[in-house]
Amino acid sequence: GRDDPNRKPLGSAFVEFGNAECVKKALAGAAETPVKMAGPDGVEVEVQLKSMRDWLDSKKKPNHKRKMDGDGDAAPAGDAPPAPAEPEYEKFTLEWEKGCVVKLTGLAEGCDREAIRAAVASVSTETISSEVYVDFSRGQTDGAVRFKKPGEEVAALATALTSGEHKISGGAVGGAVVISGEEEEKYWSDFVAFKNNQRKQADRDQRDR
Repeated sequence: GRDDPNRKPLGSAFVEFGNAECVKKALAGAAETPVKMAGPDGVEVEVQLKSMRDWLDSKKKPNHKRKMDGDGDAAPAGDAPPAPAEPEYEKFTLEWEKGCVVKLTGLAEGCDREAIRAAVASVSTETISSEVYVDFSRGQTDGAVRFKKPGEEVAALATALTSGEHKISGGAVGGAVVISGEEEEKYWSDFVAFKNNQRKQADRDQRDR
């Protein structure tokens, strides 16, 4: 248990009641007639009763650091040492533009990012194809191509792949469409969340070293 000013352990316990009404009655009764019991040295002490909500709220309050000059002062009974604050990592943010993402489905077995990028190069300039981000992992059957800016190349890629004019890894794709509306918003929201999870984990790994 936590220490009292005389540096003796203080006991604590939880009592579970059948319903909230019983809790209210117990707290009201203790307020009118304090509950007392024998302490560690046989000295009678008063028992402090708190609801679980009040106890949890007390844990959120900043704790006073115990003085280190040997004067015996300690943090008030009932206050828990504050948990060390977790440093805030630099969050990833993104201002995205509409009409930049082509969703791909039904990709052929053996497909990889370079094969998808080659398909982009067939309907756009080398500069544009080198700047796109291919959102795909080997072994998946679905993916996406993110262009830096909206333009005719975005729709041209979707059209060429859907018609079968261009193939990826030697096979026609099941579908290619420029996403929009809620689907587009969800795509970008999931991407931002993914990047922030990466940063958060990297920050934790750095602090654990």
